[in-house]
Amino acid sequence: MTPDGFTTYVVKDPTTGPLFAVRIGGYIETGWNTFLQYPAGFVGFILILALVTILLLPIYSKTWFPLLWCLLSVLLEPLLAGIFVVSAKLLQRQTCAFTDFFTGLRYFQPLLIFGLINSFFSMGDELFRQYRLVPVLFNLASLAFTLAFLFTPMLVIDRRMRLWEAMGFSCRTVQRRWLSFLGLTFLLGILLGVIGLSMSSIVALVSWAFKFKLAGFTALLVISVRLTSPIYYIALTAAYADLFGFQSKEY
Repeated sequence: MTPDGFTTYVVKDPTTGPLFAVRIGGYIETGWNTFLQYPAGFVGFILILALVTILLLPIYSKTWFPLLWCLLSVLLEPLLAGIFVVSAKLLQRQTCAFTDFFTGLRYFQPLLIFGLINSFFSMGDELFRQYRLVPVLFNLASLAFTLAFLFTPMLVIDRRMRLWEAMGFSCRTVQRRWLSFLGLTFLLGILLGVIGLSMSSIVALVSWAFKFKLAGFTALLVISVRLTSPIYYIALTAAYADLFGFQSKEY
């Protein structure tokens, strides 16, 4: 048993054999404990991503922003994969360096394509917002996509799978316990929402105290939201470790 309570992270195939248990509370607890092992690194990396997002904010004010904003946001997908790499190394008791957060760029092409497919639903939501029912359908499709292909980037990086192979493997895994995975993402969303709401309240107080203009308030708000995202990705890494195990030792 490892210190976080899980068995050794041996390579497994969760699409075969008896149904597995999705230990939601354990994944969240392990994610938080992993974050505490390297908080400065996670926060520093997310601050960099937040600053990149802020640089893209002027596009958000343009009339043609939906398509371009979504396309530019896709570029964050290979960067966010770096959180998985660092989390995986920490769970395997390896030493991490800050440069490990940028390891996801080595898998730029498949992760970029995956991000483009994922952003399609966001673009559809924005482009057809004038129709009442269409955005709802796009949002439901986006939720289904996110849930089915939850572990795709991790399989690409850890098992060196091709994108379509990784997407299929992730989908077959999730469909065996899709209600449990829905509960996992739902609880993580609530957790991040509570943290984000608390941080947004602090941002509002800071903005009021220092009389920041709208641009300054938006920048602080983006940073506060970004700061909550590592917990989500680290918890998913804990789930991946328990269900799939780690095949790679070097990334």
